[in-house]
Amino acid sequence: MEEIYANVDYVKPVGLRPSTNQTSRSGSDRRFLGAVVLLLGLLSFVLLAGLIGLGVHHRDSAAELLAVRENLTERLQASENKTSSLSREIERLQTLSNRGRSGSDRRFLGAVVLLLGLLSFVLLAGLIGLGVHHRDSAAELLAVRENLTERLQASENKTSSLSREIERLQTLSNRDRDSAAEHLAVRENLTERLQASENKTSSLSREIERLQTLSNRVKTCPDGWKRFESTCYLVSVETASWERGWQDCTSRGADLVIVDRAEEQTFLTIILEQDTWIGLTDRDQEGSWKWSDGTPLTLAFWRTGQPDNGGGHPQIGEEDCATSSPYRGTGKNWNDLPCDASKPWICEKNAN
Repeated sequence: MEEIYANVDYVKPVGLRPSTNQTSRSGSDRRFLGAVVLLLGLLSFVLLAGLIGLGVHHRDSAAELLAVRENLTERLQASENKTSSLSREIERLQTLSNRGRSGSDRRFLGAVVLLLGLLSFVLLAGLIGLGVHHRDSAAELLAVRENLTERLQASENKTSSLSREIERLQTLSNRDRDSAAEHLAVRENLTERLQASENKTSSLSREIERLQTLSNRVKTCPDGWKRFESTCYLVSVETASWERGWQDCTSRGADLVIVDRAEEQTFLTIILEQDTWIGLTDRDQEGSWKWSDGTPLTLAFWRTGQPDNGGGHPQIGEEDCATSSPYRGTGKNWNDLPCDASKPWICEKNAN
């Protein structure tokens, strides 16, 4: 720029009036140069406006595009400033050219125009490159967006499926919780009722024991009879058949003894002195033992190897009636004998 000013300083007026052709050519040159400068300025402005518009439109596409746009904007702004400065310099030089234009000035202006053209070309190439880069970036972003969209859709589907499963499990959990609460309430109710029943049973047991004690104190047996708990027993002094013994007991309002407890059997072994008829027989059906009141035998105290029905000896005959013997070291002391054998018998009846 200093060189330009230096050249201008050395231009000396020659004191000659330019010719008419020179004046006309100088005016045409000025108009041409002005048009060129205006065109380049407009082109630079359009390029700058397009670049700014493209950067604004796609400013969110990528950080790299934003950096490039800012860089090119700064460069365009600097170019615009330089273009404006050059335009002012051209105007100044045109003013000076009215006074006299040398060949070197025209060459300089041509160089300026060429420089502005090259600058516009560079800006246009940069804008095209930026557009291509943006297109590639946009395609890549589109592919990434589609991929992320597919993954997001798959994630949403999975989330929806999991949500439905959670709702189903929550429903089942609520049902189980309600059922558990209902079962707990039922169990607590049953526990309370069971406790009340146990308390009542305990109370009744104590009352029964009390009444039993009072009954034992009050109840008595006829003379000659022996009492065990609430039952009276009489052992005959004579001997006879099983049938005769049963008839004698019946006539006394009693029955041949029916043993239904181990404690009672133990008591009998204590008071008996020999084999004695008890109310047990299988006369109606061999092997089917029943008590004299018709109830079947459920609790037995047979001696080892008994009943044997006489062992099959003809001279012994059928053994269809049972006796109980005194204590012989074990509570199992029943035996089967012929019903017409002569034995004492034992009667039993409730105490009065």
